Amino acid sequence: VQVDMSNVSGYTPAANQNANANDDTDNDSNIAATNGAVYTSGTVTLSAGTEPTETGGLAGTDDDDNANETNGNMTVDFGFFRPTPAIDVEKSTNGEDADNTNGPKLNIGDTVTWTYVVTNTGTDALSNITLNDDKEGAISCPNTTLAAGASMTCTKTGTVTSLGIYENNATASGTGDVSGTTVTDSDPSHYHVEAVSLGSVVWEDSNNNGTQDAGESGISGAVVTLLDANGNPVAGVQPQTTGADGKYFFDNLPEG
Repeated sequence: VQVDMSNVSGYTPAANQNANANDDTDNDSNIAATNGAVYTSGTVTLSAGTEPTETGGLAGTDDDDNANETNGNMTVDFGFFRPTPAIDVEKSTNGEDADNTNGPKLNIGDTVTWTYVVTNTGTDALSNITLNDDKEGAISCPNTTLAAGASMTCTKTGTVTSLGIYENNATASGTGDVSGTTVTDSDPSHYHVEAVSLGSVVWEDSNNNGTQDAGESGISGAVVTLLDANGNPVAGVQPQTTGADGKYFFDNLPEG
């Protein structure tokens, strides 16, 4: 005879199985075959008067056959393991794991590469794995499944377009094959673009010596335009008109 076991959700057969259920060992698991969610023991031959008793190392806890001990085999066992799902994502910006800092210093127009390492840190295989970045959107990865302990690396490239600190946050999720539980993990990363400024004064050089001496005042109404290296007005930077002190000031400029 054999024994079928079913309706054991959230579990998977223990790693070590003894398919020889006829050896009368009481503390082993005897799953010999798996068909979907049905688990079948190895074959047992029952003979009256020859079945194992709870002596000689057979320390069974099932007393159902005590009234006729040698006619019952209480050693066909099923051992199951409950796997735990877990996922981890570690994100870096241009190779720097900048979770809690400003991250690498970049310039406008630079290429930025985000690297995401997704790892199955649990004991349950994961399926339907997705990776999303709150600023960059859905991130393409090489797989949507990961065995327990396995990892994969996903990447996304972009271009630096603005000054200041840029933070984006990655979230990975997946569902345990056995547990059916969905797990998530998030990890931020940063980079920063420093701003520079330029300014001074337009003044009346009364003695024509090229130096602003005491008593020489600013010229108001002068229009000052910021140009790039090619002599063209810098995009997004408005010309300034000096006041009575003759001063001008351009701030929040990119380096260069």
